[in-house]
This record gives sequence, structure tokens and C-alpha cells, in this order.
Amino acid sequence: MGLLRRNSLNIGSWLSSAGGANTTTTTTTGTGTGTVRNSFGSSVAVQKLRESKWFDAGEERVFCAVIENGFIVEVRQTDTGESWFGVATIETKKSLKPTAENIKIYSVRMKDNEKKPMKVYCVTLPTLWQQGYQVRINNVADRTKKAHPEKDILAQIKYASKCQMVFHNSQHFSEFCRYGDRPQDSRKRQISDCAKWGGINIGATLIYMEMQSKKSKSASH
Repeated sequence: MGLLRRNSLNIGSWLSSAGGANTTTTTTTGTGTGTVRNSFGSSVAVQKLRESKWFDAGEERVFCAVIENGFIVEVRQTDTGESWFGVATIETKKSLKPTAENIKIYSVRMKDNEKKPMKVYCVTLPTLWQQGYQVRINNVADRTKKAHPEKDILAQIKYASKCQMVFHNSQHFSEFCRYGDRPQDSRKRQISDCAKWGGINIGATLIYMEMQSKKSKSASH
């Protein structure tokens, strides 16, 4: 319901692409997926976005109305062809409507000629737009993966920063934050594995002891 809380704009035509071309965008609701062509109308207020059009600084109000904490965003610069992924965070009270100044994008990058793990960094949305980048929401993997709650996604970002985790690229980092194993998930798995293998070892020991007992009885006869 985050979209309903922040979206008070009439954004019926926000999905139309920059050149006037038709755009098809897939969204998800609590009951499944649906395909919406050309415009959302008021339905955008109650639907979770999986994918959006590209936004630049001229569409700040619309983008800020639909972005949420923990959304994966795709960033591109058409002049250079550069593109990468990041995770959006909103640093404002939930009761307030965010502006571009409140939105930071976390991602990873590697300095030239360095073999160290990619470093987590953040950049503000206005900085990206000033540098000529465009941004869009890209939660397409929500179709096949379960996204963490907002607070867990933020915790994943902090964990990745603190532990200097190794990522293949910015998309790997973004999907780790939104869908990847949390520290508590790993601990539960370790406990489960210990219990499983511990049970197997105990069972094998009992079988071995029983076999030895039978051999001993046979020898005594």
C-alpha cells in the first residue's frame, strides 16, 4: 500500500514512452499479474510495480510518487551506453512525500586496475539526473523470487557494505539485497545441516554398535 500512501498525482499517461511509442508494462497485485497498455489511470495507486518506463529529471514528481524503499532500479546513460543496477532507499518519514533529494541509489563498482571486491557506494537521484542518466524501476525478478520486507532489504545493504562481499556485478548485488539469503537464513540452514548430519552420525554409530554386538554373540557360541 506504499503506492497508495504517496501517490496523489494524476499519472494516467506516465507509462507512455519518450518517443510517443506504445508501451506495455506488467504489474502485479495480490491476486496475480496483469498487462496494462498505454496508461494506468488510477490503478497505479494500488498496484506494486515490477517494471516502469525510463524517467529523467523532468518527471521527478511522478517517479517519486511510485518509487519505494528496496525497489531495484536500472540506470542508463544513452550517450555512452553505460548501464547498471542499484537499490533505491528513501530517507524520509513515511508520512511525507519523498523528493529526489530523499532518494539514494546503492550499487557496487570496481576501480580501474583493482582486483579488490567491488565496493558498495551510494549516489543521490539528483546527481544521476544532473549527469544525464535515466532511471527506471526494474523488479522483474519478483515474478520468480520472493522479495524481502523493506527493513530486511536495508539490512542486506548494510551487511554487504560491512562484510565486503564479493559480487559479480551490480545486478548480482541488487538481487542479493532484494532476494538473497539473509544472515539469519544462513544460520538456520547451518543449524539444520548440523542436526541432519548429527542425526545420521548417531544412527550410523548405533548400527555399528549393534553389528559389533551380534558378532560378539556369534563368537561366544
